Amino acid sequence: MSACRRGVRGVIRLYSIASSAVGDDETSKTVSLCVKRVVEVDGQHANREVGEDKPDKAGTAFPKNKVYRGVCSNHICDLSVGDDVMITGPTGAEMLLPEDPEANIVMLATGTGIAPMRAYCRLLFNDKVGGEGDSRKFKGLAWLFMGVPYSKSLLYDDEHQEYVSKYPDQFRYDYAVSREQKNDAGQKMYIQTKMAEPLGRRGVEDLQQDFQLGQARHMSPSLNARKGSKHEFNQKHSA
Repeated sequence: MSACRRGVRGVIRLYSIASSAVGDDETSKTVSLCVKRVVEVDGQHANREVGEDKPDKAGTAFPKNKVYRGVCSNHICDLSVGDDVMITGPTGAEMLLPEDPEANIVMLATGTGIAPMRAYCRLLFNDKVGGEGDSRKFKGLAWLFMGVPYSKSLLYDDEHQEYVSKYPDQFRYDYAVSREQKNDAGQKMYIQTKMAEPLGRRGVEDLQQDFQLGQARHMSPSLNARKGSKHEFNQKHSA
């Protein structure tokens, strides 16, 4: 996706789609994105000097500070219904769900890295195309681990809780809130710590896929340390 600011064409930004192929309205004519508005105040970089920052669509402004605003994220967040947006894709490697309907799937995400996981979950547990009579075509277990700094950042939490309620034997949802939760050692709760408990206590023995999405700095190297253990996955795709 390209964006323009002050008449200058920006470089293409890549976003994972947060809806399944049929779209949130299930017409196959829409796509959904999960975008976080990037705003840094008095940081290392700035594209607005003191007095230049103007209120965004949310009404937020920092006129007394030097501000860096992400070009594309702010462009998207300030769009109005009916605005034209130039998009292109798909781009990069594919990350597909297993063809086996009884496969078990573990999904790891931090922040807006939840976008493709939401698309998978909607297909598995929400969209009509994934249905089979009164049940779902998917017969396995989908396990989502979500890592965020604050509980207010748990994106799509209402949808996940609904899946847990409707499909308790097929969908598990664990989250790590690093600034609000502690592990047994009194340290911040990160996604890899949260994974260790359920995988060790009531783990799935036949995990077919591991999709790891999110910003790398929020993922601990210890996630890779599981490779070679009895919980090693047949395929792993990271982005």
